[in-house]
Amino acid sequence: MGLAAMALALLVTAGLSGCAGLLPGRSEPPAAPRSEPARSEPAPTPAPAPASPGSSRPADSPRLAEEIARMTAEFAELQNALARLVEASQRQEDQLRALERRVGEMTTPAAPEGAVPRGFAPSQVSPTPPSVPSPSSQPAQELYDSGMSRMRAGELDAALILFQDLIANHATHPLRESAQFTAGDILYRQNNPRAALAEFETLLAAVPRGRRTAETLLKIGLCYRKVGNEERARRTWERLTREYPSTAQAREARVLLRGARAR
Repeated sequence: MGLAAMALALLVTAGLSGCAGLLPGRSEPPAAPRSEPARSEPAPTPAPAPASPGSSRPADSPRLAEEIARMTAEFAELQNALARLVEASQRQEDQLRALERRVGEMTTPAAPEGAVPRGFAPSQVSPTPPSVPSPSSQPAQELYDSGMSRMRAGELDAALILFQDLIANHATHPLRESAQFTAGDILYRQNNPRAALAEFETLLAAVPRGRRTAETLLKIGLCYRKVGNEERARRTWERLTREYPSTAQAREARVLLRGARAR
């Protein structure tokens, strides 16, 4: 009996618990709806007051007038500067024209009649100078060929001019050595040993080891003898025999040295 009563009590308790789980739970009351604040209407913008009749003139009129006055003054200053520039330019043009006239008068002097070029023998100069083309634009070969042609024709003065122009305008050309040697030889043949000596010594200084150096040394010695300086002539020939012993000029120099010692 005791066990049956206990089992019955447990069954009753379980049944009551199950029934309690089937009953609906307590629900929360629904929340009251939130009320939105009322929107306030914007206040109307007051209309602008109408402008008075006297306020139509712009406020910056004085500043605009000042700007116009300043620009007018600057324009006047520019006009004055331009006038001064035009006047200065005109003066410079006048001075340039005057200078050109003076240069033209100085560069075209009248040549005196019978003028003898420096270093020429008077007896060899013809009354009228020979007609020689301007050498400024002539090549060295053409000047040299023309000079040799004039020399073969006996026109020594014309040939000398051509050779000297070649020397002046083509100083580094290979033909310069022969041209200057021939120019010195022409002067020597014209019995002008001092001018010839100047040509030969200039050539020796410019081309100390050239193809015609032996000939140049021989001629320098002859020029020194011609002007009466036997000592310089002897030293020049001794140098020739020492530096170029196997040349024909050295053999001629030895003969000249023996003759000088025999005197």
